[in-house]
Amino acid sequence: MNISKKSFIKFLKILFSRAGSMVMFSGITSLIIFIVTMDDHLDELTNNITSSKIGRFSSNILDSDSALSPVMAPLVEKKIVTNTQDTPFGIVQEYSPYIDEGQTLTLPGVPGKIITEYEQIIVNGKLINTNKLSDNEILAQPQKILIGIRKPLDLSYLYNNIVLDENGCPTIYEEILKNRVATAYTADYGARTSTNKIPQVGFVAVDPKVIPYHSVLYIKCHNNSLSGIFIAEDTGGAMRRGEADIDFFMTTESQCFLFGRQKIDIYILQKAGQKK
Repeated sequence: MNISKKSFIKFLKILFSRAGSMVMFSGITSLIIFIVTMDDHLDELTNNITSSKIGRFSSNILDSDSALSPVMAPLVEKKIVTNTQDTPFGIVQEYSPYIDEGQTLTLPGVPGKIITEYEQIIVNGKLINTNKLSDNEILAQPQKILIGIRKPLDLSYLYNNIVLDENGCPTIYEEILKNRVATAYTADYGARTSTNKIPQVGFVAVDPKVIPYHSVLYIKCHNNSLSGIFIAEDTGGAMRRGEADIDFFMTTESQCFLFGRQKIDIYILQKAGQKK
């Protein structure tokens, strides 16, 4: 037969309450009641303690940073940034022997630059500090207005000693090269001929193995577009490859295109010393 704790305790209270003379058993009764109900007291105490701790732990997590929360390290980045600032250029005038007298040529200016490198310190996406690493300056190049002072090549003294026949061809010469090919060329500003002279109208490029430098030539175009006395002062790849025999210097590309490729006769009036 199963007897519950409450029934047993009730039985003991009735038994000893009717035995007034049995006071000595009251202590025993209290001890028995405590032992019987001890499990209930322990369960209640444990529940109270556990509930209290769980409540405080939950509150700490929800309301404030807990010691158990993970600590996030800051994200630090270093970035190199380049800043470029243009600086203005000036304007200057120069006299130039590369340009015919009375003509001008403008060469464009080039702005300068100041290039600065910085190191940026960025923490969690926010710029914290900027340190200058270096400064480099590229100087500006001024715009140049070139004023020509080049005079036409004076070969008049050579014409005094030349005799032409009725067809406009020299009667006295050292050598003749007939049915040759002529083209035309121009040169960049500041260029020099193969003999280290400033290019100008009246100079021609040749193959120096065939026609030595400094030779005086009378050249007659078959269509009479260009004839006269010229000086051999330059050379070029077309002459060395045998693609042309004479290259006339002209001041513009458009003049060269108009001249194109023509048949000529070359009269060597004065042959300079051979130069290979």
